[in-house]
Amino acid sequence: MNAETDRRGSYLWLGGVLSLYAAVFLIYSETLAFTWDESYHLLAAQLMGSGRRPYIDFCFPQTPLNAYWNAAWMRVLGQNWRVPHGFAALFTIGAVLLTADFVFRRFPVASWRLGAAIAAGLATGLNAMVFEYGPLAQAYGICLFALAAAFRITVRAVDRRGPLLAALAGFFAGVAAGSSLLSAAAAPVLLVWMLYYNRAGRRWTK
Repeated sequence: MNAETDRRGSYLWLGGVLSLYAAVFLIYSETLAFTWDESYHLLAAQLMGSGRRPYIDFCFPQTPLNAYWNAAWMRVLGQNWRVPHGFAALFTIGAVLLTADFVFRRFPVASWRLGAAIAAGLATGLNAMVFEYGPLAQAYGICLFALAAAFRITVRAVDRRGPLLAALAGFFAGVAAGSSLLSAAAAPVLLVWMLYYNRAGRRWTK
């Protein structure tokens, strides 16, 4: 068995484990996931969906992107808490997949690669805060995914000559900040890291 076949088989095992996690997490998000203060976010999404403007027509002490996202999908799929729960769960699962995939591709010891990737994915996805709050109508799920995507793209951008990946990393960092200011600190950290470790192209263009 050559190395490429072995790597592909290991990745299939990783996909199987994470698929099981994703199924359990989605079921949880649509049945048991709940916290009292998410009702305010659901109400905000309903008000935005009916044309009300945050900060002007009602108090909403957060950045509004996640609430607008929920409002848009609730208008399409129905005024039900399960709609934002489902999308938040998918965002959280996406962040877990990005984390596990990063470790699988980067872990230096081939024989430990699968185990390390599974451990990283489950350590992220089964973290008490992630599992409890990731599938809710609040911005945790979308922020987690956007930050994971921004990190992955930033790591690739330092080795690419053009500014496109750097701009895409900035876009995802902006999505996170636009959903919750709690994640805004990630953008300058990624920017400084990209400037310092840039290995191809013009760093100031990026």
